[in-house]
Amino acid sequence: MSGNDEYEQLLNQTTNNLKQNKLKGDDITMKKIVSLGFDEARAEGKAAGRTEGMAEGKAEEKFATVKRMLKRGKSSLADIAEDTDLPLDTIKKIQAEMQAV
Repeated sequence: MSGNDEYEQLLNQTTNNLKQNKLKGDDITMKKIVSLGFDEARAEGKAAGRTEGMAEGKAEEKFATVKRMLKRGKSSLADIAEDTDLPLDTIKKIQAEMQAV
């Protein structure tokens, strides 16, 4: 309609919210519509941030596990890769970084 994707998305969100009774008849103002759009965008951003943070935390824990296993020297690189679900190349890079220090 307007050629502006963000406007179109906000308009679609607003229409959906009206259908779900999040906004009631006489209470509808542009300020409330925009505020509701921002609230939904903020909630989506927080959820995405939480998901990303959890993934980063899991990756950091895997790297720490690899480092502990390499320090012990009791497992082969292939076994470490299998146990941590990391590619063998990643294990080799971690090992090289540890040796460089």
